[in-house]
Amino acid sequence: MLLCASKGYNFPVPNTPNRPYTVVFSARAVEDLLLKVRTERVKSDLRRVAEVALDDHCPPDGGVVREHGTVYWRRGLTTERRHELNRAETRGTDCDDGTREQAYNFVFVYRRRGALGGGWYIIMLLHIGEFGAGIGRR
Repeated sequence: MLLCASKGYNFPVPNTPNRPYTVVFSARAVEDLLLKVRTERVKSDLRRVAEVALDDHCPPDGGVVREHGTVYWRRGLTTERRHELNRAETRGTDCDDGTREQAYNFVFVYRRRGALGGGWYIIMLLHIGEFGAGIGRR
């Protein structure tokens, strides 16, 4: 289930047997989602990433924030979407015309919530350009 730490914003998403974790969005993460993400389609895609992909924080689409060894980052891609993009690249085609907002243009910054298995706490959502310029800079 996805919840928000700030009043009035809740993403009710059922847990699945293979991803039985809870995700809580900080007030800043909710603000980032509402102010930075323009389309409902991308907001929905990002909720899906939060639901299924936060356990997978390995390169090239995730990792550990070096300055904070217990803080992770994850690009707005599910494993399935990564495979789809790779197949398109292999065929010499592009899934993105460059004019539309895409979930993979955003990065979740998050940490474990409580004890092991307690789920994830999303600290912030950054545009890929912000992430590249330095963690947490606006």
